[in-house]
Amino acid sequence: MCKRRIERSTNTLTNLNFLDELLQRLLHANLDMLGLSPDNGNTALHEIVRRIRTEPGLQEKILRTFLDGHSDGCSLQNLYRETPLHTAISPGEAELARLLINAKAGLSLRDNLERTPLDLAKELDSAEIVATIHENMGKEHVDR
Repeated sequence: MCKRRIERSTNTLTNLNFLDELLQRLLHANLDMLGLSPDNGNTALHEIVRRIRTEPGLQEKILRTFLDGHSDGCSLQNLYRETPLHTAISPGEAELARLLINAKAGLSLRDNLERTPLDLAKELDSAEIVATIHENMGKEHVDR
């Protein structure tokens, strides 16, 4: 058990160092973080959400850095019409979805299977995310 904690701590630190270095390089190069990849249509935000899903300690720091002044990136869709919020929705990952929703992620955008984030959260039995979406549905979330 203790060995697993040490391995997890080491992995988290390694990921944090990697992501800090990546962030600095991207910001230094002045890359368009909201540009769509020609391969799959993902933005950097899609990829960040996918990669930090298992590292809750990194979520807020990284998302706040990328969303600062760029909340419109929360609603960009990839080739599968998934938004970063669609990508973030999975059971037990409510905090990541909450951060995107608070950054004004579009709640009515549909993926290529015609699922809204709410539909997907229900499909995956993620009650906490369903509740978060319901709490925010009355608020103004502009879908881009």
